[in-house]
Amino acid sequence: MFTNQRIEYKNGKFELTEEPIKLNTDIPGIILQCALSGLCGTDIRMIRRERECNATIIGHEATTYIVDHNFRRSDVKIGQRVFLNPNPPKDKMYKGHLGHDRDGFFQKYIWLSEDDYVDYALNVVPTTIDDNQALSIEPLSCGWHTLTKLNARALPQQKIAMFGAGTLANVHLH
Repeated sequence: MFTNQRIEYKNGKFELTEEPIKLNTDIPGIILQCALSGLCGTDIRMIRRERECNATIIGHEATTYIVDHNFRRSDVKIGQRVFLNPNPPKDKMYKGHLGHDRDGFFQKYIWLSEDDYVDYALNVVPTTIDDNQALSIEPLSCGWHTLTKLNARALPQQKIAMFGAGTLANVHLH
């Protein structure tokens, strides 16, 4: 059992809470320790109430380590650094986006069941990149996804206007 510290956003302010967290032995799942969690523009818009947020705990991009698990994947081991895609495909397993519709990574530990799309959204992070670089996987994957959509629709000679000079826009420019 671990003591989980969570940064909860309630009634317009942040609050640090603590509670025990343990692996549910009745349901296959995983406990991830959040080493780093990023604060992005989406999180800021949710804090400002400019974007809907149903989660008490925000944060959808993180570098995490496996501290306990009881599910069937043979490539997953305690101590491994992993990336969890917070944006699962909307299929029958869809239960919401981490940090948006359900509690996210602004906590020391997070427990997720195998049915919470962990089985196909959990990716082992190569040892060749550090924790800070691993934290950029989610925003970079969003940029890559957008570029592939644009490339599928735009002709090479077409010009595309970009509004905003945030991180994601800069990813597209390089």
